[in-house]
Amino acid sequence: MKKAKILVSTLIALMAQSVETKACEHLVFANNLPEATKLFLCENFPEKSVSFAELDVENYGEEYAVSFNDGTEMSFNIFGTWEKVDCKLFPVPASLLPTRIADFVSTSFANEEVVRINKTYDGFRVLLTNNVELKFDHQGNIC
Repeated sequence: MKKAKILVSTLIALMAQSVETKACEHLVFANNLPEATKLFLCENFPEKSVSFAELDVENYGEEYAVSFNDGTEMSFNIFGTWEKVDCKLFPVPASLLPTRIADFVSTSFANEEVVRINKTYDGFRVLLTNNVELKFDHQGNIC
């Protein structure tokens, strides 16, 4: 009886392990990125070139990750639309900031700049140069 319990426990553990899905990453040449991503990079980062790009396949979908030599990192959905731009120490291009968010930051944090912006299911998250993180809804209202 004890051996049967051990056998059943082992089988359950093996089944659970086989059900677990793992992330998969594939290197991508910059010229093989979606057209929308290539256009975004040319319009918003014209002086920079891609140092690294990959396609991440996760449980919830696929996304492209792109990096520049200066440490800037971006992620794009499978259609090539940006989801996150993290410029680390440099300001995010103003063209990426919704007007209401840009206005709020310039008024309330006059000496700070946005260095990261993330699209979320309920709006946007931005990180300022002073490490303050702000949350906004889709209309650009502070949350």
